[in-house]
Amino acid sequence: MFESITYLQEVKIGDNVTTLYNGMFSKCKRLTKVTLGTVLKSIGNNVFKDCTKLATVTCLSETPPSCQTGVFANAPLSTCTLEVPKGTIEAYRATSPWSGFGNIVEQGSDIVEGVSTEDPIRVTSSGNVLSIQNEDEAVQATIFTTDGKQVKAIEAKRGTTQVRLAEGQVYLVKIGGRTFKVAM
Repeated sequence: MFESITYLQEVKIGDNVTTLYNGMFSKCKRLTKVTLGTVLKSIGNNVFKDCTKLATVTCLSETPPSCQTGVFANAPLSTCTLEVPKGTIEAYRATSPWSGFGNIVEQGSDIVEGVSTEDPIRVTSSGNVLSIQNEDEAVQATIFTTDGKQVKAIEAKRGTTQVRLAEGQVYLVKIGGRTFKVAM
């Protein structure tokens, strides 16, 4: 249906759609953001296969939609953020392929699931200032927009490193193999 549309960057599935059919958005190479509606129940085979730029999937359904084979095949799930309704993280974590996302966050929360408050690295924001608190040795931090565009690369030294960014935006901060999501 929308397979291989190379200019497609964002998809919003309405709240009246219950099923996505096989291969609907496969090979949309520039697709970075997907929003799935509240009543979505099932996703067919290979719907987002080969969507290699996928950065954020927001699923508004209280129950994880059932997925057929290869829904996110060759998509970068380990670095992709899955946003789910408040109180549903455990259900998504327990359900494949949703459990394969590198970052799962609740909507309205800027805390990345799985990052403890005792973590040696914390990323926070206040106004237009992003702060990286680092209790370990200096690390490289790369800041991206939610559509995958690199904004800045910095060295986060021991202590606090601050960067000024545009307010009203959401950024992904990649440090080592981890990604933090921060709303400014």
